[in-house]
Formats: sequence, structure tokens, C-alpha cells
Amino acid sequence: MYHPVNEAAAAFHAEMLFEGMDARYNIAPTQMAPVIMPRDGTNVMKLLRWGLVPAWAPDLSVGGKMINARAETVGDKPAYRNCLRTRRCAVPANGYYEWQREAHQSKNKMPPQPVYVHHQSDAVLAFAGIWDSWRGPAGDRVESYSIITVPAPHAMSHIHDRMPAILDNETLNIWLDADVQDKSVLTSVLRGTSDGLVIYPVSKIVNSPANDVPACILPVTVVEQTSMIM
Repeated sequence: MYHPVNEAAAAFHAEMLFEGMDARYNIAPTQMAPVIMPRDGTNVMKLLRWGLVPAWAPDLSVGGKMINARAETVGDKPAYRNCLRTRRCAVPANGYYEWQREAHQSKNKMPPQPVYVHHQSDAVLAFAGIWDSWRGPAGDRVESYSIITVPAPHAMSHIHDRMPAILDNETLNIWLDADVQDKSVLTSVLRGTSDGLVIYPVSKIVNSPANDVPACILPVTVVEQTSMIM
């Protein structure tokens, strides 16, 4: 997220529990990112590790395989079901990257084209998430999260068949209401949308987490993209 985190916290009526964060353009799994969660009747913003590590996990490596959770099974899988009931969060983001492969590309093994998805107003989006707390052998505590994904609507399915569950104001309030614990109610707010979203190709520099710069979100043409990788 490249918007100032204090502005994002204010937009979501959340108290920041950390001092700040530099603008980020390419957050990768296992890295720290801001999330919003309910606490004592209000919302707070904290930094959590991307890639959920269940409390029962033997080590942190499990988190690298649990960056996303499917909405269809989040209420049933042992690693997620208790989190859905009592440990929900929202992940603020300016947008997200996806990798699009055209039908002909599978034949000549061309690498997929990264694209950037964001709102046309540049508003901060809220992805539905769940979190958990893990303690290591030395007693160190790590809080981590997964982003919940849903089937992409038809207007988005040419990019990928899944996308993050995006919360609007109404569904965000339900999702962050600690008193709501009914699985059917919670899963009913998890849905995909294409409303107001803009998609355009970006440079393949986003393929490396080492590249965390504004150029990651700049649009490129097919010609520019080809010349950059030669």
C-alpha cells in the first residue's frame, strides 16, 4: 500500500498501533503489512505477517503456503474455521497484481503478463482476511494473516478465475463485527466484484520482491514490455 497508512487508518476508523510504514508497491508473502481488526469495540491497525501460521504449526514455514484462503472452504478447514469465527481482519491495499496468460502463450511457453488491478478512483480497497497468533519455541509471538479469495466475476475471469474478496462499507462492518460469528452470515459477504476496477499491464519487475518501487504500478504497452525483457 502506497497511500500513507495513517490516512488509511483514518478512512477505516482504526487506531494505528505502530508508528508508520514507508510506501510499499510490491508486498510479498512472509513480509509485514498493515491489517485492520476489531479490538474492544473499536478497530485497530497492526502490522502482521502475510501468510497465515496456525497456532498449532510446527514452524513459520507453513505460512508460505497459506497466503490465501478460499471462501468456499474457509469455514470448514481446521486451519481456518476458528479464525473465521473469531479472528477476522481487513487488509487495506491500493490494488493487487495478477499474472495473465493468453491462450496462445501456453504453446510457446511465454511468461505470463503481470497486470495491476485497482479502483479507478485510487481509493484504498479492503480485502477480507483472517489471522492467527503463533508462538515459537523461545516464546516469540508472530501474528499472521491470509487473504480470502472468491471466484472472479465474468468481467474479471479473463485475468484469473479467482480474486480477493473485496469488502464495501456495509460488508466491512459485518466482517469486523466481533459479535457476528455465524458462518453463513460471514461467508455471505465474501464475493468478487469488478465495479470500478481498472486493469492494465505492468512491468515484469514486479516478479521480484526486491523491486518495491513506484515503477511497479506504472502501465506499460506490449512493445515496452517486450523491449524491457530482451
